[in-house]
Amino acid sequence: MYRRIVVPLDGSKLAEVALPQAIDLARLTGTPIHLLRVVDFRRLEQYGPYALALEYAADPVLADEHKLALEYVREVRSRLDGIGLYANTEVREGHVGREIVAALKPGDVVVMASHGRGGLSRWLLGSVAEDVIRHAAVPVLLVKADAEAAPAEDSLATPLAVTS
Repeated sequence: MYRRIVVPLDGSKLAEVALPQAIDLARLTGTPIHLLRVVDFRRLEQYGPYALALEYAADPVLADEHKLALEYVREVRSRLDGIGLYANTEVREGHVGREIVAALKPGDVVVMASHGRGGLSRWLLGSVAEDVIRHAAVPVLLVKADAEAAPAEDSLATPLAVTS
């Protein structure tokens, strides 16, 4: 049915709301989970002609951010390994929505949280979920996330420990 369950994570507990759904799907289908984290360096573009100079000055900071992103997805993978699920990890750099779509392969399904922003905040901040839905050539399962639905620091083990 599916070859990979791609779960984009941004390091937040809100994004991890999608993990229980991905876990259930992985257990039902025997499909591996692909944890994806995109580090967005586009914020330097706002500085126009000075962006290149800032990029060189910010290289150590950006390298640290990439390292932290890699550590994060490996930690989530470790939690999945602990409950007997196979997962692999990937960290990409660039525009989040575009990089998620670029990472997809035929046979994938995306399971991701939507922060559920609307109105002006969505217009100002954009919507990664909307970007992925519009451009992905594979199915996308959105899990609505809000502050109340975000897993607590230690609660992720509870949904992960449920067996089907």
